[in-house]
Amino acid sequence: MIKQILLITVLVFLLIVMIHPLIFANPIPAPTIILDHEDIAFNFTYLSNGVVNVSVYGKYTMRNAGYDVITMYFPVPNETDRKSVRVLVNDEEMSYGFTWDIFVQGHKHKYYTVMGPLPLIMWRVMSGEEKYIVEVYYNYKFNIRDGVGETIYALGTGKYYYTYSKQCIARINISLKGFNNTLLNIKLNAPNQTETLVYAKLINKPTRTSIVLVSNMFSSFKRDLLFIFNQINPDNYSEGYARKIYLRIDPLLETEYLKIHGSVTFNSGGYAFSRLEIISRENEIDVLMNIIQIKGPAIMIIKEINYELYSPLNMSETGKMIFKLIVNGKILVNKTLNYTQPIQPLIEEHIVQKPIDNSTTPIQKPKCFNDKYTTF
Repeated sequence: MIKQILLITVLVFLLIVMIHPLIFANPIPAPTIILDHEDIAFNFTYLSNGVVNVSVYGKYTMRNAGYDVITMYFPVPNETDRKSVRVLVNDEEMSYGFTWDIFVQGHKHKYYTVMGPLPLIMWRVMSGEEKYIVEVYYNYKFNIRDGVGETIYALGTGKYYYTYSKQCIARINISLKGFNNTLLNIKLNAPNQTETLVYAKLINKPTRTSIVLVSNMFSSFKRDLLFIFNQINPDNYSEGYARKIYLRIDPLLETEYLKIHGSVTFNSGGYAFSRLEIISRENEIDVLMNIIQIKGPAIMIIKEINYELYSPLNMSETGKMIFKLIVNGKILVNKTLNYTQPIQPLIEEHIVQKPIDNSTTPIQKPKCFNDKYTTF
């Protein structure tokens, strides 16, 4: 009898194992699909009149242990130019179709996101090989209207499949051209789940950047990547401040990455990140936060933004690394991480900022939230 698996793919493939539901109680299903690395490239080009062209390339490497037939699904935005789609498996061009339905354990589903359901590219692999390298290309356009535009990448495919992999690492490269005075926020988001900011930048020139995301242990990603573009008037904002910053750093021992995460609290909805990114080099990691205040009316509620960043452990032979948190050009945290003692968390800080006037932000000296967890 030919064994089959349904595989839904996007940054992480949706791997749907067509076996008895009781297998989901076992962290190592047999047969096994193993998927632990994804490489994605986005090219965003602002054309004119609010039109943005997007080209996407994804490379996915998976190991197959026991399946002779694999059906693969790949969610894409509604605007995808279907003539632009290319799918290769082990360098072989594949025939494909489109569908709105996913069948899991005999039940029909749709791929729902915060922007609504997405169509899916579908194809079938018959070779039963041990290793697959899948490459997917597609292009589309979306519009920035009234200064705001959004698009999505269906990263959160893990909610539809079960696979054995300790953790999945997504390496994402992003190129932006033609944008001016445009604030880009990249968030992890899904219906009925918490929103997390993973990147922010005010774009005024051609920009190339990269981010890394790491899934939870024995799981894949459950939330999608939401790209939000806001065109802002440079005369309509000034330097802002955070009411409170919570920072925590956890070592991910299995992947040799650091997870840098926490939350930032603002006094109103008029504050935003104009920069949130990580700069990693040998023996040092810098987290850069720039905060702005938008002039004019704002929602007068306490606003909290969760953030999540990942950095490789580029440490010295001594097992030590410098970590800095830099907010609006000011160093708020400057510490040496001693990775030879892998306690968790490596750092945990609560930092309070209080403004003097509209543009000046005095800083309260950072205090260690829990000294036993902090290495100086």
